[in-house]
Amino acid sequence: MIKSKLLWKVIGLEILVIFWFLVNGAYVSMTHPTTHYLQFLGIVPLAIGIAFYLTKTKKWPFFYHHSYLPLRTV
Repeated sequence: MIKSKLLWKVIGLEILVIFWFLVNGAYVSMTHPTTHYLQFLGIVPLAIGIAFYLTKTKKWPFFYHHSYLPLRTV
């Protein structure tokens, strides 16, 4: 059951990202902006929203494991 919930959350997140780039592409096609950095600035609220969700639900340890990070070699 947990894997099913996680799968639906990942699918929902992917749909949000795809929707964002679809809307962003339509905006760029219609307006032809001179500065291109503004079209990528809109992804920041999505990242802040994800960070807020992970902080509010206290799921950082579930999605961010220190054991999976590669070890540093000196």
